[in-house]
Amino acid sequence: MKFDPHIHSLYSGDSNSSIEGILKTSMEKKMDIIAISDHDTIKGSKKAIELSKEYKNIVIIPSIEITTTKGHILGLGVEELIEKNLSPEETIEKIHELNGLAIIPHPYTFYRHGLLTKVNYKDLKIDGLETKNGRYILGYGNHKANKLLKTSKIAGLGASDSHFLESIGDCYSEILINKDNDYDLENDNIIKEEILSAIKKNKVLAKGKGTSNMLIFKEFVNKKIKRKYKRN
Repeated sequence: MKFDPHIHSLYSGDSNSSIEGILKTSMEKKMDIIAISDHDTIKGSKKAIELSKEYKNIVIIPSIEITTTKGHILGLGVEELIEKNLSPEETIEKIHELNGLAIIPHPYTFYRHGLLTKVNYKDLKIDGLETKNGRYILGYGNHKANKLLKTSKIAGLGASDSHFLESIGDCYSEILINKDNDYDLENDNIIKEEILSAIKKNKVLAKGKGTSNMLIFKEFVNKKIKRKYKRN
């Protein structure tokens, strides 16, 4: 099953992607599961879950990308707002209290608040990290994250980190679900707990390709232009 766990919507403030657009594009790109992981808000995630009733063949996992004092952490499976600017340890504890998974996005990218540029992963009770993040301009961060997997049992995920519709699903996670279980994707009978359990048990593979640098640059320029017009 194809899962993109890190998509940003207009609720993030740094993306213009509507929830409807994300759902339609995800289905067009054959995603089975997605998570709206907006910065420090669950509004987009909640909206996606509400609208998912109108879209068959796709499952929404609640999520949030939380700003800590040392970097970013995804609260995968989290349905409640977790306050920002707590320590990484406090944030992870709150994620686990809410039965979520603590996933480290872009872990070794210092200019994108990569947590593992400041904290040793051995000091944190994390459940996984991104080893394929679609927004890496250079491949070093992904390479270093993959090296870590060789010496640990942490789950490695692929994620688009999409901030515009075209990049959804560029990188994704392949979730290895037990085929003996009687799931009916068309009726949304795949339960959140089973998917999160598969990730926690490291039954996941990171797949896909990086987003086009040209598209990322185009997005950057468009944001600059919009900010300029807003100031004027």
